[in-house]
Amino acid sequence: MLNNCAEVNPDENNLMVINEENESETTVANTTTGDEIKDFETDLANLFEDLSISKQPQAGGTDRKWILLQEIGKNLNKDITGVIALSLHDTLYFWNMYHCSKNIIIDGNMITQGPDSKWSNVIGLRPGSYHVDVTDLAGNFIMIGLAPNTTEIDEENSEKCGYYIYTSDLSLWSKKDNRRKYGDGKAEIKTGTKISVILKDKNISYIVNGVDLGIAFSNVEEEGSKLYPSVDFYKTGCSLRGFL
Repeated sequence: MLNNCAEVNPDENNLMVINEENESETTVANTTTGDEIKDFETDLANLFEDLSISKQPQAGGTDRKWILLQEIGKNLNKDITGVIALSLHDTLYFWNMYHCSKNIIIDGNMITQGPDSKWSNVIGLRPGSYHVDVTDLAGNFIMIGLAPNTTEIDEENSEKCGYYIYTSDLSLWSKKDNRRKYGDGKAEIKTGTKISVILKDKNISYIVNGVDLGIAFSNVEEEGSKLYPSVDFYKTGCSLRGFL
């Protein structure tokens, strides 16, 4: 189990962990056996549990375990263990806590509308395509889409910043085109629905529970690198999970 970790070697070929309790060194190399990978998965799972992942770290936090997890994600990106680590890292750090309404609660990769029923926004940390699991529609007032990082965190953005699908009726919204019907009745969004937001060749499309609904927005103005996952909540209790 990885705990009380004080230092991480940033060398891209190895991850060096120094344990303060026994001052021993353990190296996880890019070439690993099946048993080593399994042990590493167990270590990460234990770390994940040990961190009690119920919230993101506070701004400016220096918890060494968080730093370790970040370094794992950075340094093991070419090895299968790195894929595992990056997956955990992205679960922890999907939403941008610095560009988020105070009315939205970030809990790992889950976001939930807080006590006030009003439009509230949060964006993701990484631009481009992403996926969500709708965990609670709570009145079915959610806008899901992509937007530049200039969204208003305490206002509705659907008509002035970004490109969205409205969960209530699958209508499409943007600053140039709103309330446009979409999907030809092929899908319905409800609690438990899985949605993929795909950005490719300046076109945005949605996949709902495995059904590709086709291009929703074409020739979007912003470059793909500047369009981030963006969610507007309205009703108290609305929640979803975000994934890359």
